[in-house]
Amino acid sequence: MISDRAFGVKFKAKRKRPLLKVILDARKIFDGGIGRYTQNLAEGLAARSDVSLTLIVPPGFSGSKSEEWQWLSAVNLIEDPARPYSLDELFGMPRRLNFSKFDVYHVPHYTLPYGVSIPAVITVHDLTHITHPQRWYYPAVATFLVRSGVSRARRVLTVSQASREGLAMLLRKHPRELAKVRVVPNAIHPFFLSACEPQPFLRDRFQIEAPYLLAVCSMNKPHKGVPDLISAFTAVKERLFADKQFSKLRLVLVGKGVEELAKRRADQTQGDIVAVGTVTGNELLNLYAGAEALVVPSLAEGFFVPVLEARAQGLNVISRPIPAVKELLCEQDLVARDFSVEALEEAILCFFKRGRIPFQVKEVLRPYLQERVVEQACKVYLEACMAEE
Repeated sequence: MISDRAFGVKFKAKRKRPLLKVILDARKIFDGGIGRYTQNLAEGLAARSDVSLTLIVPPGFSGSKSEEWQWLSAVNLIEDPARPYSLDELFGMPRRLNFSKFDVYHVPHYTLPYGVSIPAVITVHDLTHITHPQRWYYPAVATFLVRSGVSRARRVLTVSQASREGLAMLLRKHPRELAKVRVVPNAIHPFFLSACEPQPFLRDRFQIEAPYLLAVCSMNKPHKGVPDLISAFTAVKERLFADKQFSKLRLVLVGKGVEELAKRRADQTQGDIVAVGTVTGNELLNLYAGAEALVVPSLAEGFFVPVLEARAQGLNVISRPIPAVKELLCEQDLVARDFSVEALEEAILCFFKRGRIPFQVKEVLRPYLQERVVEQACKVYLEACMAEE
């Protein structure tokens, strides 16, 4: 494991300050990108001596049974049955919970319940429900909920400058609300800083052998661009057909729901695409370690933690020109000229023509270390506590 000391991080001695009692809504802790954000934040807060952390969790929460979640022994848990995006979440849950025992309430999404009696902080990760909706009514509902949440929260977190710019457009007639916004990035979990050599079980369990490109999606939604990636990869394989070096090149897809998509395209891909679906942290770490590069085919993102995780294993990134992802990239990475399938194909081909280019892992990952990010979040919590309504 690479420690903060290995990165040369020098944290100033913290002055003792009153215990900050934080209640964090963790009901979506298993849900895609928001879930990973919540887990990283909660684990970092639980490690602090100046924070008392309570999590709101769904009924039957089983995270404490996992060895990877040992930090849960340091936090308090409150179960609540409210479903995400429900009226019960917005109006029922705040009546059931006694918020008066806490200093600040953090919702890691834009759905801030009504009637919360203490300072609240929300996180707006992105505006894809507005810009890339799956249902016709999403833009209207999401626009209302975002504006309502921002107006009632004391502070608003967002995870990239690109997401902040999106909020600025949405709140352009409300400069006072925009002044509440603070950019605090996602953190890379310390586990993914571990040095790793790919293990034989990848071949045995997933029938994967090098070389392969890796794509990691939290779930298979239209804006994730997985069908475009499959089309681009198929075209790349055709163009590299005569090169024996790449005759066994494969595309490995990780994420909820990708298996069914790969099956539908099996006739076109002739087994060159392996969809492994949901994997454990250890399996994902090994998949990063054995890959040639990480490919990001999304049409929109507010952040993209897999870029950081792949970076820790020395991978270059091939990405579409997503503003939030471009903030995470360095000059050794490749960005497609536009969002077309042809441009993605060209970027992948360019990578194989030039090969992997090394970079300074420590310098690239320094701003995203968990302790640094959680420290920034705590400062925003304190701001929220002191801010006027």
